[in-house]
Parts: sequence; structure tokens; C-alpha cells
Amino acid sequence: MTTSKIMSWVNALPNIAATDFTARRDSIVDKMAEAQELEQRASKLREEAYFASLKLEGDAKGE
Repeated sequence: MTTSKIMSWVNALPNIAATDFTARRDSIVDKMAEAQELEQRASKLREEAYFASLKLEGDAKGE
């Protein structure tokens, strides 16, 4: 995810250099990237838990 794709209108604001808007936008970009990473990690953990539960069930049934 690149800064240029998120809230690109911030760059068009007048006197942008005199504000903290770009830094705040960059912080939002960082948070969105972290959220994406966490979602991917959560998905992987759910997948691992699912297969572990299948293995446990199979072992409990003696399969």
C-alpha cells in the first residue's frame, strides 16, 4: 500500500508544507498496512487451528 494511493488529495492542498497533514496521512497508511498484516496473520492462525482440530478429532476417533 503506497502513500500515493491513499488520501492523495492531501498532496493537492494549498500550503501543505506548513501543516502536519502529510505526516498524519502517513500514520494512517502505516496503520492500514499493519491492519492488513494482522488480518493475514489471523487468517493463517484460523487455518492452522482448523487443521489442528481435524487432526485432534481424527486422533480421538482412532483414525
